[in-house]
Amino acid sequence: MRRIGSLGYAVFALTMISLGVLGLIKGDFTPIWTGVPKGMPAREVLAYLCAFVSLVTGIGLLWQRTASGCPTSSSLPPRQTLGGPAERPQ
Repeated sequence: MRRIGSLGYAVFALTMISLGVLGLIKGDFTPIWTGVPKGMPAREVLAYLCAFVSLVTGIGLLWQRTASGCPTSSSLPPRQTLGGPAERPQ
């Protein structure tokens, strides 16, 4: 687990985890995601997907980063992050 920097961060992470667990238990959308029409195709699958994403996101907020030596998108030159050719040195 990672060291929590603020109370708000911890509350947000726990809220995401609880929404995910609630959605997986109910098998339906939690009150936050109630705007999805009842007649939508694959509505139940989408409900489980939203619950799973909420759960994993909340856990990810609390998980300590282990690969600190790996380059992230913010450490790469802009052309490499967009998938374009790298600039040539002059």
